[in-house]
Amino acid sequence: MPSTLDLNLGAMLIGALLGSVLFGVVTVQVYVYFQSSFNDTKQTRLLVIVTWIIECVWTTSTWIYLYHIIVTHYGDMKVLKLSHWALVFTPITSGAVETIVQVWSYNLIKLVFHYLPFLNHWQLLGLFCIPHMGPV
Repeated sequence: MPSTLDLNLGAMLIGALLGSVLFGVVTVQVYVYFQSSFNDTKQTRLLVIVTWIIECVWTTSTWIYLYHIIVTHYGDMKVLKLSHWALVFTPITSGAVETIVQVWSYNLIKLVFHYLPFLNHWQLLGLFCIPHMGPV
């Protein structure tokens, strides 16, 4: 039977590690985006920067919290019940990034329907599902 520490701290540690790897991928994508010669608007470029900064705050605050528990208060189980200022940023930054991505996706779908008015919603959904079907 796994302990409470395994279930709580272990899950958070694995999530932080995977999140850090994905943050590295995002950082490379942002670097490549700004090295390319796209003619995107300043608003789009600003949106990319803001999203990267928010992701950076999430990753940093998560590791600050984990360092606080794992290193600073090693073995002190009472610390797990207390809140920490770095942990407050996690839901805020997650919600901000999700909102940005959903608004951007909505605008992208509106743009597709503007230039391809003959598509209905089901056909568009089918276009997005085709690459995920695998070999036929």
